[in-house]
Amino acid sequence: MGALSPQVHRLLFARASTALGTLHEHGYLHGDISHGNFLFHIADSLDDSRVLVVDFEKASTRSKANFEAAARGEKAILLRLFLTYGATKEELLAA
Repeated sequence: MGALSPQVHRLLFARASTALGTLHEHGYLHGDISHGNFLFHIADSLDDSRVLVVDFEKASTRSKANFEAAARGEKAILLRLFLTYGATKEELLAA
């Protein structure tokens, strides 16, 4: 994904972050945030591009005290994954 434009990096990161946030909102942790557990479909129209989160073998629910810290950890891992694709933090977090 390093050859993708900052706009595409931003879109895919936002979609992956939203998907992970939806899991967290419903009380689940993925448990294995890694490159291989996100599938990206980049369509001709960016609006039609998709991110799928896969492999829920290690997914779990947590007590409230541990859940918030674990959810923040998963989001930090997601950010690091995208940085390894060649995106910059500024590109990913730009409004």
